[in-house]
Amino acid sequence: MYNHLFTLLREAIVFTKIKAVSLLTILMLLAGCTETNSPSDRTEQAPLSTSIKEQETSAFSLEHRKPVQFSVGEQQFEIIPQFHLVMNYLDQMEKNGNKDHEALYHATVVEPFGQRLFGPQGVESLKNKASFAAPKRLEALEESVRVLDEEYDAFISLIQEALQESANRLPGKKEPIKIYLFPFNPDHYDLVSKMNGVIAFTKTNNIVMHIAPQQFDESNLQYTLAHEYHHAFYFQNYDYDRTDLLEYVLSEGKADAFAKTIYKEASTPWTKPLSHEQEEAIWERIKEIRYSFDAADLSELRLGTNNLPPWSEYRMGGAIMTEYLKENPDSPIEEWTLMKADEVLEKSGYDER
Repeated sequence: MYNHLFTLLREAIVFTKIKAVSLLTILMLLAGCTETNSPSDRTEQAPLSTSIKEQETSAFSLEHRKPVQFSVGEQQFEIIPQFHLVMNYLDQMEKNGNKDHEALYHATVVEPFGQRLFGPQGVESLKNKASFAAPKRLEALEESVRVLDEEYDAFISLIQEALQESANRLPGKKEPIKIYLFPFNPDHYDLVSKMNGVIAFTKTNNIVMHIAPQQFDESNLQYTLAHEYHHAFYFQNYDYDRTDLLEYVLSEGKADAFAKTIYKEASTPWTKPLSHEQEEAIWERIKEIRYSFDAADLSELRLGTNNLPPWSEYRMGGAIMTEYLKENPDSPIEEWTLMKADEVLEKSGYDER
């Protein structure tokens, strides 16, 4: 269970409006940004399979199914569109008279993708993610797939550019990093707007990205990819302590600090500056529960309370890394990426202010 405590919850604000969040759900959902598993939990990626035969809707035929592979130095990348799974869902919905949309989406999208990437436990994890909730606005979903497919080359170019910039600054040498592309769920109006049309999470060396092609921001898409690339590098190279809340907080701060070295002008809701009062409240809370936190604590940090603003863990991680980089402007990216939390804290002088 603790393997999931460091998943991030970018979509949690909207998800909690969609369905009640139990303690177990929070554990599985924390949240949109990173998910990690130990090497023993990894499963081999098998060919996609589903009990419902894949067929494309008669509306149009997909032009892009094949992965795009490229390398930056020794780091290999593979961009893999998953539009065919969504098209299969649309086709099955039409054939079934738009009934049982949740069961059909699970059978045509969540189960085949989750089994391939994460194994049986991963299927349950995806079921509880807002980004993998069954869409009801089918025409809008089909239009998103159409636009993503028609403008595929442009999206690939943006993705490749962001990953090339990222890998040049922080060269990777481990397993190939795979980027899976889905359309954003059009039912989630608020989330699409809040996240500038892009959400993503990373599990080991796999980045799963949802894009709203009619409402996305190019700089935000590339910033998000840089953030997620840093997570992939971090979790493949750093043996962090899952019982230490500060390690989790700094993993987010480090990813944002890295992304900002490339996309300085990008604006995200989780990097907004904190007031002095907010910063003090968050820091006191993190110190209080650093080694004794649970899922409810993580949810409070992510969603906010009367005393804590939303995105508290991201924003505190960013505040500490800002101080670290002020005090250590010549520190190499890889050095602070793999630096233990206590050393970052000491060299930042944050707790001594």
